[in-house]
Amino acid sequence: MLSIPAISRHVRLTFGALGLAGGITGCGDDPPIPCAGICIADPAPHCLRNDRPGDADCPGGLVHPRAAISGTACPGPAEEAACQWRPPPIEPFDALMLIDGFAVAPMEMHVTPPPDLAFAWTPPPRAAFVACAIFTCNPVFEQSAANDSATSQTATSRITNTGACMLALQTTTASPSSLPIEAPQQPVPAPVCVIERSYARVIDFVAAGCWAYDSTTLIAASRLVPLRPPDLATVLPEVPAQASCPRDQEPCYDDAHARPFFGTCLGGTCQPRCTSAQDCEVASQQLLGRAPDATCRWACQTVPTEPASLAGVCAALAL
Repeated sequence: MLSIPAISRHVRLTFGALGLAGGITGCGDDPPIPCAGICIADPAPHCLRNDRPGDADCPGGLVHPRAAISGTACPGPAEEAACQWRPPPIEPFDALMLIDGFAVAPMEMHVTPPPDLAFAWTPPPRAAFVACAIFTCNPVFEQSAANDSATSQTATSRITNTGACMLALQTTTASPSSLPIEAPQQPVPAPVCVIERSYARVIDFVAAGCWAYDSTTLIAASRLVPLRPPDLATVLPEVPAQASCPRDQEPCYDDAHARPFFGTCLGGTCQPRCTSAQDCEVASQQLLGRAPDATCRWACQTVPTEPASLAGVCAALAL
């Protein structure tokens, strides 16, 4: 097992807020802990439990449905409680999610335009360290133990789906108040469980966010700031940035329709993703701007990739 060298205090604080503290302190040859549900990697390994239906127990990029969708011609998922694909703008992300999730004061942050793409912020009073990240799906928060012995952190909540929903995580001192956006190599957390299934990353959106600490405590967080995928092409090439589809099954980004979306190439076209035909019907109206149909004209087709894709691709039926 990989042994992690000693790291700085502000990185320890950051990983504590992300729920990763146990994996960066140098665990030696300790075996992974048993998983009470199923252990997946999407791409980071984590345990999905069966006894608490919530977004923390969905694979990254998928959510538990908030309410049933009515008035559609296409059928929904077979299981009512199944995790589904509900990306923005069908289910918009909350710009205040970091502020509300960490339950802290707001801090000002913006992203400078390319070619010098960077996080830039106004340091909050008492701030000593700042962490910033690029999010690709909604962060999920849970209460953390007070006075975490691994980090000396006293924040009351932490992000639990970092491996699935972050492409870049960087930490620095609060001043100077900017940090170039890049994909640095961070300490790799030890596996938390024995991986049973592996899935490709599902990108719902790209947005930047930062949060700040004093010497021991997380004290402030910024709004999530939406980013344009083409602006990230040189620093984060795994984010799809165009709608051209030279090969089927590849990820794509389409900003030429009613609303931009991340999708999958099918038949030379960037198509919305799905977990059911109902997703395709809703996406065709909200993303592609098409009129409602009296009959179901869509199927959610499996994407045969390795690792497996959690989301299918919308295929129009020849009726």
